Amino acid sequence: MTTSQLPAGWDRYVRPCQSCGRPILWAFTEQGSRRMLDPALDDQGNQAVVRDGTGTLRARQLSTDRPVPDGFEKLMMPHVVTCPKAPGRTPPPESLPPNVVPLDRARRRPK
Repeated sequence: MTTSQLPAGWDRYVRPCQSCGRPILWAFTEQGSRRMLDPALDDQGNQAVVRDGTGTLRARQLSTDRPVPDGFEKLMMPHVVTCPKAPGRTPPPESLPPNVVPLDRARRRPK
């Protein structure tokens, strides 16, 4: 993965992912939580990212209200989508042990 597409000065935010070791960027969402992003601009990404006046990277999810990035925002992909070791990426077991009750049907939402 290359960071050469990053805007000037953004390379200082690049850190390795603790799960897979690939480079990532940390950005803050509109709600104040942190989000890992792949450090390459991506037309398929769903995160509009900008560096604010304090130098903090801010990310917002594209939505129906604002489906395209503003002129100064860059599109990026959340790292959890591309991380090979992201939580929840382990395949489910082939079968459950005999003492475990399957809860799949109970967890399904009624239609």
